[in-house]
This record gives sequence, C-alpha cells and structure tokens, in this order.
Amino acid sequence: MNTRYPGDKKPCYQCNEYYTEAVAELREPCGRIAAATIDDLVAREVLRAMEPAALELSLQAIENVERDRKRLHDQWHQRLERVQQEATRAERQYQLTEPENRLVARTLEARWEKALKRQREAEEEYNRFLTQQPATLSVDYRKMTERIRDLHAEGLHHFQIADTLNLEGFVPPRRRGKFTKGCIGNLIRRLGLAGELFQENILKQNEWWISDLAKERGVIAVKIHYWVKHGWIHHRRTPSGKHLIVWADQEELQRLRTLADKKSSWFAAKHPELVMPKKRRAR
Repeated sequence: MNTRYPGDKKPCYQCNEYYTEAVAELREPCGRIAAATIDDLVAREVLRAMEPAALELSLQAIENVERDRKRLHDQWHQRLERVQQEATRAERQYQLTEPENRLVARTLEARWEKALKRQREAEEEYNRFLTQQPATLSVDYRKMTERIRDLHAEGLHHFQIADTLNLEGFVPPRRRGKFTKGCIGNLIRRLGLAGELFQENILKQNEWWISDLAKERGVIAVKIHYWVKHGWIHHRRTPSGKHLIVWADQEELQRLRTLADKKSSWFAAKHPELVMPKKRRAR
C-alpha cells in the first residue's frame, strides 16, 4: 500500500501493484481507502498499547511525590519538636529561678521569650508550607483507589469498573482521558488485588479451571463449556460468579478422554454412560 494524493482530494492508501497494472491496461484500479481512516485507527492502537506504560509512569510519579513530601514533612516535624523542646526547657529554667535573683530571672525570662518567638515563627512558617505542599496528594487519588477496591470486592469485571468510575466522574492518574479495561487491570495489579484466577486456595481437590482441563484433555475450552451446559461434568462458580470451576478426578479424566474423542452429536443417546458424571462424595 502506498500513499497517494489524488489531485486536490484528501490523501488515501492504494495498492501500488494493482494501480500500476490498471494504468497500463487502461482499466479502473483496485479500491482505495482514505488515509484518515487508517491513521486514526493506528493512532488509537498506538495510544492503547502505550497506556499501561503511561499509567505506570503516572503511578510511579505519584509515589515519588508522596515520598518526597513525607520526607519534607518529617523534617518539619523534627524542627517543630526541637523548638518546642527549647521553649519548654527555657520555661522550666525560668520557673526554677529564685525570686530574689532578679538579674538571672530577667535573663532567663528574655531567653524564654526568644524561644517562644522562635517556636511561633516556626509554626507560622510550617502553616505557610502546608498551603503550598499538603502532606499528601489530593484526596481524589485515595478515593479512586478505595472505590476500585470496593468495586473489585463486588466481583465486577474490569470493563464494568471502568464504566462505573467514568460515570462517577473519576479521572485516571494521568489526569486525562477515561478509564479503560486495560487501565483498570493495571491499577488492580498495582494495588495488589489478586483476581480469583490467581488465588491459590480457591480450587479444591480435583478441581480445575476450564482452560487447564482443556489443555490436559487436548481439547478447546469451548468443548468443556459445552459439557458444562449439558450437565456432563460437575461444575460450580467462583464466589464472584465470574468464573467456572469443573471437577474431575482420575476416573472422570478417563471418561472425559473418551468423551472428547466422540465427534458426532448422536453418541449421547447411544452411550449415556459417557455423558453421566460420577457421583461425588458429600462435601
């Protein structure tokens, strides 16, 4: 495909080989497509591919800023604590002075007043610092992460969480665009919210994820779903209801191996033993 600029029209993409042959044979060249259509699609795909990296950088920047602010505020707290201790010590020294020792008392009183002044100035300076550098970033980010945790706990899919956040007016960490399925997936991993597929204790003895059983039996996952739909294999849903878990011990695996070899749809009537899962012990 080459880019062509036909007269004063908008640029387009056209097959160069067919165009050359068409001109030579004086016939209509093959179809063309407007460049804007392809360019917009490519731009969207590039931005979508870059989205995880952009989100990672945004989150990393937030963490760096939070860490720097914490360091500055720790330094301020140490400074405030130091001037407060100096004022307390000056006051204690003044209070312990004998009343008749007026010269020493006046000296200690002046020292106490200076310590109080330094403490007051430090507190005022810290308050000005707070107006410019809050201890943490905007509460919007914390509200967003808390909302994501709540929606994830409800068992919503990533695209449902994205739609909900967009409807509720939340803004992604990079402060532009909208939440997408990929964006939510990265945020959830960043927040350490493991999905049910990654929880080690969710599968019981002889239980399988459908994809794992399909790989074990050498069939496509759709076939396992077909067995589930027709009740040919024991199954249950995860607590969120989003995923299916199937059960098969060694004896069932042998039955499923034979079942997987059957290609026709009529075998169920002739071989009911192949489509009848074994009884499980009471759990």
